[in-house]
Amino acid sequence: MVILVARIRNRSSQPAYHVFVEVLIDTSLPTAFSVEPYRMASEEDGMRVFKYNVQSPPNIPIFKEGDPVNHQGSIALKVSQRLAYTAGATAKLKTRVQTPGFVGEIDWRIRFENGTLTLARV
Repeated sequence: MVILVARIRNRSSQPAYHVFVEVLIDTSLPTAFSVEPYRMASEEDGMRVFKYNVQSPPNIPIFKEGDPVNHQGSIALKVSQRLAYTAGATAKLKTRVQTPGFVGEIDWRIRFENGTLTLARV
């Protein structure tokens, strides 16, 4: 099992009061569970979509100077031994963030090599 920890940071000098976050995970990686605040929402293009919405109030706004631990969650992935030791195997991940005035999306790949997993931005 591998735990994927997703943290939200704010690089702007303005606090983020309303943020929509999605973490998309390749369906080839079964998920064991997700930890609050992320919840499984749907599937899209062969990926499971986990969502987290920050609404302030009642949540704490995301400040540039804030501790990212205040806005993080974990998703547990079941990685089979066969997949972990398949040289050159990969799995897709994607992150999306939307706030008023900003939309960001990043594609990621997990590469499997002799039991070592490497996460890299595409």
